[in-house]
Amino acid sequence: MSVPLLLMQVQQQLSTAEDERNEAMRRVERNTDPAWAETALGAVRETARTRVELTTDDVWARLYYPRERRALGPVMAKAVRQGWIRSTGEVRKSIRPETHANPKAVYESLIFEEYEQGPPLKNVRGLGTTEQRAARWHARVAAQESAKAGGTQGS
Repeated sequence: MSVPLLLMQVQQQLSTAEDERNEAMRRVERNTDPAWAETALGAVRETARTRVELTTDDVWARLYYPRERRALGPVMAKAVRQGWIRSTGEVRKSIRPETHANPKAVYESLIFEEYEQGPPLKNVRGLGTTEQRAARWHARVAAQESAKAGGTQGS
């Protein structure tokens, strides 16, 4: 079998797998209680406002479990479309016992707000305190803004 043919087959399989995943998410979303989905979306937004990075574990800490726990997947996808969060491409082991340390996607908050009051959170899984995570986030934002400004000056 030639390399181009093999590559084409892998791409077709990946496309089929992605189509099946998307259909499964649509099915779950159709069968999810709308009131729960709205509550979950609010939990995602609040989590994103208070954390520089988050996983679904952080969101589940604010929610009760619905009949179908996969219902959070479409909610997270909606939060991405809303522009509240974006995937970092990284994963972390889940800390919820019922998930048996399965890998969970790590999201970056695009709506993080620093709190003016309250004690810093403890060092979460080696990520640093809230202030340290916020400083890294602000440094990334400053670097992006600097890159944008540098690109527009040459125009």
